[in-house]
Parts: sequence; C-alpha cells; structure tokens
Amino acid sequence: MKAEESFQALSARDICVLAVGVTGSGKSTFINHLVDEEVPVGHLLSSETQSPRAYEARPLCDRKVWFIDTPGLDDTSRNDIDVILAIVGVLNELYARGVRIFGVLYFHNISTARFTGSSMKTRDLLMRILGSSMSTALAVVTTFWDRLSNADDGAARAEQLMDDFFYGVLFGSSAHKLMFPFNPVDGATARNIATTLLDRCGATTLVIQSEMVDHKLSFEETSIYRYVRADLLKVQEEYKKTLQTLLAEAQSAIEEKDAEFLAIFREEQSRYEQRSKELEHALDRLTRGTGTTQLERHMEG
Repeated sequence: MKAEESFQALSARDICVLAVGVTGSGKSTFINHLVDEEVPVGHLLSSETQSPRAYEARPLCDRKVWFIDTPGLDDTSRNDIDVILAIVGVLNELYARGVRIFGVLYFHNISTARFTGSSMKTRDLLMRILGSSMSTALAVVTTFWDRLSNADDGAARAEQLMDDFFYGVLFGSSAHKLMFPFNPVDGATARNIATTLLDRCGATTLVIQSEMVDHKLSFEETSIYRYVRADLLKVQEEYKKTLQTLLAEAQSAIEEKDAEFLAIFREEQSRYEQRSKELEHALDRLTRGTGTTQLERHMEG
C-alpha cells in the first residue's frame, strides 16, 4: 500500500496521533509495538517512501486509533521541503474530512549528549505546524535509554529537554509537561504511553489547519512558510560569504603557486557551489508554486 492510500480508511470518528522527531529517534520502532503491519525504520526507507503514513493500532479504546508516522524534519534542505509539504498536505486533507489529531508524540534520543541543530530545527518547524495551543496534547518520548552507561545522566538530560529545550521554548515554563521514557522497549511500555496520552487528550486543531482550512490562507501566508523561507535565505547568505572567502583564498594560492592548497580550495568551492544551487532550487520550489500545487492536490483528494 502506498503512503497516500494509507489515509483513505480514516474516518471522522477515528483518533489520530502524530509521531514526530528527527530521523532515527525511534518513532517507527515505537509504532511497530502497537500495530500489526510492519513499519519500516528510518534507515531502511527509500527516497520514494519518505512520506507520512497512517497505521491502525491494535485496540486501545472504544474507537479506532491511527498513528501517523512522519519523516524526520532534520533541516530545511532541498529534500525536507518535500517532507514539509507532504506533512502539511496530509494534515490539512484529514482536517477537511473531519479527521482530527488528538495527540502528538515527540521522540528524542536520550543518549545524545547535546541538542543538535537537527533537533532544534525539528522543534521550531513543529511549533509552526502545531501551534502553542497543542501544549496539553503533546508528550515527549525519550528513547535509547539502553545506550546510556548511567541512568542518572539520562534523567538530567530529560529534565533539561523538558525545561530548556522543549516546553520552555515552545509553550512557556508554566505549561503542563508530559514525558515518557520508552524503556524498556516493548509493547507494554508503548501501550502505556499511548493510552495515557489518549486519556488526557481530545480533538485538536493545529495552527496550520486553522490557517489554511479554516481561514483559507495560501501556503505562502502561513507561519511555517515564512519560517522556512527565512531559514533558506539565511543559509544561502552564509554560503555566499563562504564562497567569497574560498575564492579569495584560491586566488592567493594561485599567486603563491601553491598547487596542493589550490586543489583543496577548488574542491571546497565546488561543494559549496553545489549546495548553493540546491538551496536556490528549494527556494524556487517553495516560492513559485510547486508546494502550493502539491498542497492543493492533497486538499482536493
């Protein structure tokens, strides 16, 4: 079954839970413990399957529960533009059909000593898709506890994750916090996390759904569009400055007849020029309507 086809069976009576996090954070592993269908893990996915997909859970309550597995939003690179558009398109399509999101599970690898740029970018993108009203419907799931040599280190990291990195930034320090350690990694733990979240949450409206479905805004008028575009422009400017520096250094190498350093500079120059082209293409697709067309196709489906 294709990813898009997995959403056709969802109805307005069903409950949907969104699973988000960077690539390799444990989303798919968690869902695998709650569904009968096998969920491919991140590193086994081909480029054709990097799309949101719905999986029906084994009975958790008196209604059908679906988990929506999403690709990692690791940064706003060229490929991630497609991921963002796909996630936004699916969420809006479901909302237009009366299918609501009841909760969001954010997965974080607790064995990571520091919060990476990918984690921060995922958090910021998530904020612009979900909105601040989701604070009561969101839970953080920490994974890979077995990779820690000291459980106390994990507890300290989890506390920092909640206070400094996540809730403090997204919802303020007064937000009601909900965090689960996915440890041990088994069906009982996964089921306990899922049922606890469902007991606490109800149907919600995400900010992207409010913007595009309720208020009929175009994608270019949304918060996530403005954020992604600003980020792409910032990275593009950084690349331009780096290229200028490389060109100046290459010129010095030519004057000094330093062939070894010149070869290194030329290699770096080629790499940054390729990245700049990819960024230009991403900006072009974001601004000139490729994304809008894709979103409209979801909405019409």
